[in-house]
Amino acid sequence: MITKTKKLLSILLTAALVASLFAAMPLAANAGSVTGDYILFLHTDGKLRKNNGSGEDITAAMSAAGATVSGSAGQWVLTLNNFSFETTANYALKATTGTTIILTGDNTITSSWHGMGITSDSGSITITSSSAGRLNAFGGDKVGSASNGIDIVNTSTTYVGSGASLTIDGNATVNATGGNATDSDGIHVGDRSSLTITGSATVNATGGSAERSSRGIRAVSYASITISGSATVNAVGGSSASNYGSIGLDTKSTGCTLTISDNAVVKAAGTSAGGIANYGISYNNSIELSGGEVTAIGNSGAFTTTYTVPSGYTYWTNTTATETGASGPFTGDGSTTTVAYLKDRYARIEVSGKIPPVITAHPQPQTIVPGGTANFSVTATGVTSYQWQYSEDNGSTWKVFENNQNYSNVTTANLTFKEVDDAWNGRLIRCLLNDIYPTDSAILTITVSPANAPTIIGPSAMPLKEGYAATSSGAFTITGDPAPTVTKTLGDAKITWNDASKKLDIAAGLAEGVYPVTLKATNGNAPDATLNFTLTVTAGEEPPEDEPPDTPPTPAPFPFTDVPQSAWYYYDVKNAYEMGLINGKTATLFAPNDNLTYAEAVKLAACMHQKYTTGSVTLANASPIWYQSFVDYAKANSIIIKDYNWSAQATRAGYMEMFAYALPDSALAAFNSVPDGSIPDVPMTHPQAAAIYKLYRAGILQGVDTVTHSCNPGSNIRRSEVAAILTRMMDPTERVSFGM
Repeated sequence: MITKTKKLLSILLTAALVASLFAAMPLAANAGSVTGDYILFLHTDGKLRKNNGSGEDITAAMSAAGATVSGSAGQWVLTLNNFSFETTANYALKATTGTTIILTGDNTITSSWHGMGITSDSGSITITSSSAGRLNAFGGDKVGSASNGIDIVNTSTTYVGSGASLTIDGNATVNATGGNATDSDGIHVGDRSSLTITGSATVNATGGSAERSSRGIRAVSYASITISGSATVNAVGGSSASNYGSIGLDTKSTGCTLTISDNAVVKAAGTSAGGIANYGISYNNSIELSGGEVTAIGNSGAFTTTYTVPSGYTYWTNTTATETGASGPFTGDGSTTTVAYLKDRYARIEVSGKIPPVITAHPQPQTIVPGGTANFSVTATGVTSYQWQYSEDNGSTWKVFENNQNYSNVTTANLTFKEVDDAWNGRLIRCLLNDIYPTDSAILTITVSPANAPTIIGPSAMPLKEGYAATSSGAFTITGDPAPTVTKTLGDAKITWNDASKKLDIAAGLAEGVYPVTLKATNGNAPDATLNFTLTVTAGEEPPEDEPPDTPPTPAPFPFTDVPQSAWYYYDVKNAYEMGLINGKTATLFAPNDNLTYAEAVKLAACMHQKYTTGSVTLANASPIWYQSFVDYAKANSIIIKDYNWSAQATRAGYMEMFAYALPDSALAAFNSVPDGSIPDVPMTHPQAAAIYKLYRAGILQGVDTVTHSCNPGSNIRRSEVAAILTRMMDPTERVSFGM
């Protein structure tokens, strides 16, 4: 998607695209190449057979060549790993309904007729990949028949009810090319069948060289095509020798539907070779556009259709000889708009997919003293998301606020900014609404005075085991002008303030128990600063008689270069890493600002359970699906009872649903008073309400702010935030006490 100011990308959708589209994607050498005269068929029993369910079992041979089967009845998984199969049969590959085909590396299937077949007797098939795997499906040159790269067809003799269904999602790339027969479409969607392309999938569909039609993608009677998510579709007509045409994307038959939404990008080209009906997109009805962008060109005309933009959505259009110079933005009103019927001209429509909000109150300028608190707010209707931002260069570039000990409510209408230092003087603050619409910016002014009130920040808790040696807390930071004096106003005599090291020194000999400490900083300027610190001493383990005590192992060095010791989440990440609960994205990078995925969440839940129940973590990644071992463990131990979209970013409610059952109920006993219905955005009818309230009451969570304790259950969570939650899950002394 582009915004109003983003330059339109240029791509020449002409016959040259047919050659260039796939030339940029060379095929890798296949692990195993198989030829034959039969259909490779995945049967309901999970066996790969010749032609049909009663055919010869060739599972072992296919596995050796790179086609392996896993899963269970109704949910079979066919993994293709650099696999190649060529046959003289009418289909190269078919599978039973409910099958998921996972792509790894480059895979090629070729038939004399159709490369891959999805028929109504095989129902619903999904092609996916988490590693940018590719499937190349080629139609053949069978004289007098169709030769489609992928054939999705209703085999019912009455054509009643639903036909076949193909979904392409994840990071899969599918290259479908028609052959040289009578009709040769890249992808053919038959009567009442459907094609869905979503996620981050890429589909390149090219018609072949046919006596009649050679479309990139073709849908016939009552078929549907849905393109959504961040999918990319390139549909190019082939070379047709007749008036049937070489259309890029053809959905002109009776009752067909074409829906494009979210951030999908669709490019369609009719070629100039062969027949005369060479359109970019041919369609009887109005294209429904609620997001994404569509570009079409053809030597007969760009479109033979109209399009509809829902009321309130923003869009741009372009009908020029080049892809630059778009007009807009315009605001959709739900009515049907005619696309210019231009020969050799681009017809381009882009829809933002975001309805502009109505802002009634912008953020206002703030003036505060160093160490003070700033509050910015926005009032608007029609808002689906908030993100507060700041600029250090007078608005040239913008950075996002992230929730931490200084910033809170950064994805709500009200930003709270605590302990502001004078480096923020003159910076601009704004809020981005619905991902693309900014408010007016407000300047933040810090009044610097010769005399400043004191501040004290530092660790708030520390655990020790009985019998410990004399030690010290982490360092505290004290600021103010003149320099403040720090005194301990509450705490055991064995815990003393060390003004030189700015630490609390803890003498040996404290018995098991909880030792609260209060520090006070004064410098004659109001207000004084205080900090509460809690030392918890737990019972030590007695060594067996006649055996020397074990020497504790030296922990491995903390490896993550992107987690500085000054970061608020440093100790949480370090603790979780040393407990074996969390790893980095690489050996040296933790990626604290990346959002947690469901696959990462189930790994953490499984590892916490194993650590708690056995004392160590022995679970390891599986292959080829790295998270499968953790999913299996979580199901076996009743941590989860369903599957998630494992590659998707986890919502707060989603990960809470797993974490609430990662430890036994006795380990998550309630000590906070959180009455039913008291969390503002989690009614008891919410599907994850039980899990969310359980974690609030156990002190694992207290919400995205400390005033209303809102949960924001539909938002994502960063890996740095998860580390803090892991610490509270495994160390009860770190849990948060509050009431609602």
